[in-house]
Amino acid sequence: MASTAHSAEVELWRLDCGEIEVRDLSLFSDTYNHVGEKRTLTDSCYVIRHDRDYMLWDTGLPAGLLGAKLDPNAVLAPTLAKDIPTQLAEIDVKP
Repeated sequence: MASTAHSAEVELWRLDCGEIEVRDLSLFSDTYNHVGEKRTLTDSCYVIRHDRDYMLWDTGLPAGLLGAKLDPNAVLAPTLAKDIPTQLAEIDVKP
């Protein structure tokens, strides 16, 4: 019996959808461990192409944060370097 299935062309791109500077990791602990510890969290979004269909997985931080200055007093300080339309244009994908 001959197979009629075809292999789909698949591509994946990671987009930079922002960063959040966390200045007190105890916010993420139900036992308040890690008081005063700091980390920078990366918000990644993905574009997936399956043959001629595209899917954007997540939309990241709001575009209003584009180029935002970090608030030195905030416990969570989000920022965004590039918006999604700009990054899609860089990979020749139209929104």
